[in-house]
Amino acid sequence: MTKPKKIVLAVASLIIVGLLIYVGVSGGALGKVKCLDCDGTGVTSHAECSLCSVHEDEEKPITCPECKGAKTVDGEDCGTCGGEGEVTPHYVTCPDCNGTSAIDGKDCKTCGKTGEVLCPNCKGSGVLLSAPCSECGGEGEVQGSAWALLPPIIAIGLALITKEVYSSLFIGILAGGLMYSNFNVLKTVDAVTNDGLISAVTATAGIFIFLIELGIIVALVNKSGASAAFGKWAAKHIKTRTGAMLATFVLGVLIFIDDYFNCLTVGSVMRPVTDGHKVSRSKLAYLIDATAAPVCMIAPISSWAAAVAAYAEDAQGINLFITAIPFNFYSLLTFVFIIALCVMNFDYGSMALHEYNAMYKNDLYTSGERVDAEEEAPNPRGRVFDLLLPVIILIGISVFALVYNGGILDGVPFITAFSDTDATVGLPWGGLIALIFTIIYLNIRKIVTFKEAMEAVPKGFFAMVPAILILTFATALKNMTGLLGAIPRSRI
Repeated sequence: MTKPKKIVLAVASLIIVGLLIYVGVSGGALGKVKCLDCDGTGVTSHAECSLCSVHEDEEKPITCPECKGAKTVDGEDCGTCGGEGEVTPHYVTCPDCNGTSAIDGKDCKTCGKTGEVLCPNCKGSGVLLSAPCSECGGEGEVQGSAWALLPPIIAIGLALITKEVYSSLFIGILAGGLMYSNFNVLKTVDAVTNDGLISAVTATAGIFIFLIELGIIVALVNKSGASAAFGKWAAKHIKTRTGAMLATFVLGVLIFIDDYFNCLTVGSVMRPVTDGHKVSRSKLAYLIDATAAPVCMIAPISSWAAAVAAYAEDAQGINLFITAIPFNFYSLLTFVFIIALCVMNFDYGSMALHEYNAMYKNDLYTSGERVDAEEEAPNPRGRVFDLLLPVIILIGISVFALVYNGGILDGVPFITAFSDTDATVGLPWGGLIALIFTIIYLNIRKIVTFKEAMEAVPKGFFAMVPAILILTFATALKNMTGLLGAIPRSRI
């Protein structure tokens, strides 16, 4: 680390310590703010009644108990009936006959032999005119202050200064734990461990499994020699440096199902091609990373789309996702930027130095770890098809797994099934089948033995450890800021 960076880091450390001391003395991290859901009143109007349900045989509406059929209240549309003047009746089990329709062998007069009566809690409307706010518990205030944003600011700031992601995230998590526990050491350890790290692993266990499955598939494909075969094929058809960079971009666009799988696959496949055309490893890393996430963010069939669609109501997630694609300026402009850089052969800053060293000094690294000596000799019997088939199977099975988890076999439409799916379940489901298929296929082809396939399991896991650590720490940091009150509110 250079002397200026050391000075910046020292100043940043002093600022962080100072802010934490100030927060601890003032107690600002555990402050209270007005609840946005109830506007500080502790009461919400027109809340859904949880005690009743719609009568299965009743279709005739009843007069709205709030507006008495007038459709308006104080000159505005009635909040209970929506300005209709009538509501669908909601019922509860008859308290006299307990839903049996009879008392001592005689018809129950209270419910008229139906076993149900209009809900007394909401007067049959299904809507409560006044109820305690579920967000603040009727207190009108929730925990939270601007100090809740300090832990992620610390993590981001340190990451930019030190270029160390793991330590920066962990320091941010630790800062959040200290603030939450009012600097009590034991409570801090408990918050960081239980509410931070353990909760993060629990919430993202499905994604962890999927990442490991993808890592193993990549290790198997590399062991089979398929990646090297594709590299040889590409070397025959890609004649220029610009073509090598554009091919990296295009392959990244085609592997759209998940950004982590995209990075691992494109990296292992295109590295020999870009090395042959003297593209620096830094430029290759940029091309891969700048393509992987943006393409997943605009691909309707991807883990990103499945996750985003889950937040939309009325099974409109995919429709909304597709509609929003033209407005995803980050992804679209990133693609334009990549293409422009490749075609114009233009670089600036540190990237210009890395590219100059790669082209004129035959140094692909300039800085960082040099891993060429650790690479194994590829299997000469591998074919391009051995790479394409596992990827196609993975994408196809993963798409089916997502819609299957969304209930497509129960008659649910494809779009609805995809928008209602749980990606943390569907993707590991599809990844497992694709992994088993890949092992069997490569064994049948006799290019990877069963023993070698099992040796690829820990290799695939190790390859995904950085991604798993970053995901765990990032989720834990989110959990800590949540404890401090930085939680999205329904009205924001």
